[in-house]
Amino acid sequence: MSTKPFTLNILTPDRMAYEGQVTSVIAPSTQGAIGVWADHAPLVSALAGGSLRYQPAGGSWQSLQVGPGVLEMARNTLTLLLESVEGESAAVAGPYA
Repeated sequence: MSTKPFTLNILTPDRMAYEGQVTSVIAPSTQGAIGVWADHAPLVSALAGGSLRYQPAGGSWQSLQVGPGVLEMARNTLTLLLESVEGESAAVAGPYA
């Protein structure tokens, strides 16, 4: 896995839930978990509700419970447009912990 940071934006209809630099994201797509790292090929994917995990640059893995939505990766910016984000992020032991 790359440790090069890229931008993660998580948006819901009513707020910006997260905006920052991360090194890894594991998102719950409708076809199973999908991993995204810096310099990933351009990508658009439907997201299912579930656990979204991300590693802030220089930080430990975090987890958020998210509703369904859409993921777009382009030019080292990952944008998640979600129906909802539940609560605040919580620290977890790793990407699949």
